[in-house]
Amino acid sequence: MPPEAVAWLSSLGTSWDLLILAGFALVGVAYGIYAGRDRAIVILISTYVSLAVVTNAPAVGMLDRAFGLSANASMRIVWFLGLFFAVFFILWSSPALKNLGYSRGAVWESFLFSICQVGLTVSTALFLLPADVTAQLSPAFRQIFLGNEGRSVWLILPIFLLFAVGRGKDYDFDDDD
Repeated sequence: MPPEAVAWLSSLGTSWDLLILAGFALVGVAYGIYAGRDRAIVILISTYVSLAVVTNAPAVGMLDRAFGLSANASMRIVWFLGLFFAVFFILWSSPALKNLGYSRGAVWESFLFSICQVGLTVSTALFLLPADVTAQLSPAFRQIFLGNEGRSVWLILPIFLLFAVGRGKDYDFDDDD
């Protein structure tokens, strides 16, 4: 980036965390609208399962200690990403969820699920990073994604949206046809 642009951004008081969030949100929302509601739901479920395993399964800590990785505080994010991709591919190929990719849903549903997906992912990733890394972020950014209220919103909002939107009227549960 040219020095003039960096100076201009600095003069506006724009911090890098907001630029990173904007880029991440743009990519996440564009992908969510492209992929559709049902794929966004699989990603949300994968995120929840991975977060639950990484933060609550004693096996993760035991594996860290067994491989001598416990000294690296950033390993939780690596575990999360690895589990996320594993759970995503398991769910995606699961016979129980085979019809989940059936409907793309309305554009507004895809947009809302994408926003929830981006918020939940950013909140989870920041939560799993070491405190010295997140301390460099702006206070407002930390409050929105790491504060008790912010994390609660990002964890609960997708569940509420799943309940509120539901499957949609175009889905046929009968496989007789």
